[in-house]
Amino acid sequence: TIGREQWRDLAWAGAVEMIRAGFTTVNDLWYAPDLLAEACAASGLRAQIANKVFDVALDRLALDDYTHHRAIGEARLREGVEFAERWHGREGGRIQARLGPHASDTCSAQLHRQLRAEADRLRVGLHIHTAQSPREVAEVRRTQGRGPLEYLRDLGVLAPDVVVAHLTFATDADLDAVAATGTRYAHTPTIYPRRGWYPRFAEIVGRGIATGFATDWMQNDPFEMMRNAVNALRLTAGDAAALGCREALWYATAGAARIMGLQDEIGTLAAGKRADLVVVDLDRPHLQPFYGDYAALVFYARADDVVASVIDGRLVMEDRRVVTVDEAEIHRALCRHRPSWQQRLVELGAQLPPT
Repeated sequence: TIGREQWRDLAWAGAVEMIRAGFTTVNDLWYAPDLLAEACAASGLRAQIANKVFDVALDRLALDDYTHHRAIGEARLREGVEFAERWHGREGGRIQARLGPHASDTCSAQLHRQLRAEADRLRVGLHIHTAQSPREVAEVRRTQGRGPLEYLRDLGVLAPDVVVAHLTFATDADLDAVAATGTRYAHTPTIYPRRGWYPRFAEIVGRGIATGFATDWMQNDPFEMMRNAVNALRLTAGDAAALGCREALWYATAGAARIMGLQDEIGTLAAGKRADLVVVDLDRPHLQPFYGDYAALVFYARADDVVASVIDGRLVMEDRRVVTVDEAEIHRALCRHRPSWQQRLVELGAQLPPT
């Protein structure tokens, strides 16, 4: 079991990773949302954060044990609501809260309804990962007789303030439910090649579903994210024009802002919006000669090409150094935890090389 000290140090490391990679905003489900919020607030990141809510024993899902435990759900829901009440709107609105049902199959119908009701009361949105695995879809179809997005629609969960991630195994009826309710879609192209499955992106966008790019928990490199999307969609379509680099950059910036409901504040550089921007060092061998096209960034840039970041008008990284935190101390803290994490991996069956 990971303790709060470890969650705290992981949160700080994550905040630094995002800033150094060129992200200005995160939308995350987490086990210790207050610790993540503290790290984002201090480091300068913009964030929408939710407590991960479920009422099953997650370590039992691999055994197809979907027993719903009311006490687990009530505790996770209470923690999520208390977090939202404390943090939503802090730091001049830079830190916002959502409620986070883990997935369609890991919350009972009652818990889904409670989350929707609390989100309405608190005037915050929801963040759900759904239709992401065959097991999830099979369980919802077995118990509810329909797809996971149809199920959430019929519960009254889906709405324009809901971000759903993945939709990998969504049926036509599921996608119609997303489109009809104005629900917004986070597409995470870096993780799909690892899993071997890819969502029907063109059909999702074709239905008018608001879409933006995200990373999930994989390598947090926005350029790698865009490259994965462009490459995968061109390969699956057999068409080199299936997704253009300019489009990919739009989905990673303006599109991502839109799915979080922040399109009037961030996502583009425009008068009246918040000053969020990053600076990319073009004077690097792999970016030269730089020919000024979108493809030059999408196909060749990397996270470590980002040299400066301004979030909400505040300089948070300069000359590749995050100026708002002590990066060396964060690294030392992670090193202190490494032996216990390695031991836990061994206990779970990992074979680690000798040190």
